[in-house]
Amino acid sequence: MGNTATNRAESAHARLKKYLSSGMSDLSTNWQFVRDMLELQHTAIDASFQTSIIMLEHRFKGKVLWSNLIRNISREALHHLVVEYNKALEIGTD
Repeated sequence: MGNTATNRAESAHARLKKYLSSGMSDLSTNWQFVRDMLELQHTAIDASFQTSIIMLEHRFKGKVLWSNLIRNISREALHHLVVEYNKALEIGTD
């Protein structure tokens, strides 16, 4: 039915189980594993976001309209803005 929330939760749970050494560890040890896992995820997300900001799609080169946004927002956000802008052009100012 298109709902992927359960899959995300199960995926996160499986990832966490890989980081935890055993079910018999104490809370302090497990907390450190969770912290390490979250730090790695944060680093990966940050690296992905930085790459998305740095890389410039050819269709945006030389476009004055988007020049202030390029390299300040992600390519995905820029793509969403272009889609909305194109919709506004089709509809008009009414």
